[in-house]
This record gives sequence, structure tokens and C-alpha cells, in this order.
Amino acid sequence: MKKSMLIFSAVILLLASCKRNESEQLSGESISLSKNGALSLANTPAAAPNTFKVFDQILFYDGYAATVTGPVPAQVTRISNSKYVKKLSATDLSKLSNSLDIKVSITPYCDNYDRIGSVGLSFIPKNSAFSESIGKHIEVGRFITPFMDKNKTPNVTPYLFSVNNVANILRDANVLTTYDIYVVFNLFGVPYAAQNEISGCGGHNETFYGTVEFINKSGGLILQQQYR
Repeated sequence: MKKSMLIFSAVILLLASCKRNESEQLSGESISLSKNGALSLANTPAAAPNTFKVFDQILFYDGYAATVTGPVPAQVTRISNSKYVKKLSATDLSKLSNSLDIKVSITPYCDNYDRIGSVGLSFIPKNSAFSESIGKHIEVGRFITPFMDKNKTPNVTPYLFSVNNVANILRDANVLTTYDIYVVFNLFGVPYAAQNEISGCGGHNETFYGTVEFINKSGGLILQQQYR
């Protein structure tokens, strides 16, 4: 009896080891669908990072005033006091999955009124300087700020846009070969009321801080169509 129990235990351990090896082998693979409908296994790239920031607390200024000349973060271009652009690098684009959200976060500085803003994409011919007069431009999301006071909390307003259709464009090989892709962040505001109504805003022309994040949504195994 004791010998039988030892043999039984050894078999259980062997089966468990095989199952673990099978699981470890499948962890780097996904299910793909061939043209005739048969399922097969194919290696997949590493999972994309969950999130990365395109703009991080970028500062907007009086939309009616002359464009300020202060420094901006690396790779960011100030088009006007109310508009910034940034080209998505090859590294940025490689982080994108086919399931994508764009999150915009707005913090008031010295504009306490409701303003309209947007986030969009510009497709500029490869290796050309950014210009609003060339290429193709699309608005991805539009938002309106609430009345806010920088001295009161909560003082961050988030907006979330589900843009899976946009993710497919950003992963399209023909698009990436033809265009450089810029994220456009626009928020027009003025500080005039806040200069008189909000403590600490006298003489200031700053309006809002804004952040734009790209968020990959995790999704299980991906079915990939294979053609012969």
C-alpha cells in the first residue's frame, strides 16, 4: 500500500510539472485564426505599458495676448498661448495597443470660468515641419471646463475619451510610413476675471495646467487573422 501511494504521488507531481511547463510556454503566445478558421499559436510582442504622458502639466496662457516666449518641455512646440503640439516618437507609437483611452486632466491657474478645449491629432507629411496648413487634422475629444478656483480642492477635472478607432490608425503601417503624427492640445482661456476675483491671480496671465495621457486597456488573448 505504501509503495502504491508513493507511485501515485510521483505521478501527480509529474502531471503538475507538465501542466506548469505548458502554462509557461503558452504565456508568451496568443491564439491566432487562420484563413480556414483553424486556431493556431503565434508569438506576440510584450504587453504595452499601461500609460504614458504626452503633455505633463503644460501651462496655458491668456489666449488673447501675444504668445509668450518662455521655455517649453522637450519635444513640445507652443503654437500659441492656447495651443501646444508634440510629435509622437517611434517609441511612443510602439507603446500603443489596439485598445486605447485618452485622458485629459485640467487644473485651474488664473482662469475661473468655463472654457472649451480639445485634444486632436495632426498627420504631417513625413519629415516636414509642423504646420496647420498642411497634412490632415482630426479632433479626437472636446471638453468644457467647470468654474474653478485654484485655491479650492478638488481642483483637477479629468476627461476620458475611448478611442479604439484612433488606436487602429496609429498602428497602421501605411499611415506611419507616410506621416509624422502630432498630438494637438488646445485650451483657450483668459485671466481677466480671475485677476480680480481669485486670490493670488493679480497680474498673472496664466490660465490652466493641462495633462494628456495615453492609456492602454488590457484585454486577454488577441485573435489575429492570418492570410496565406
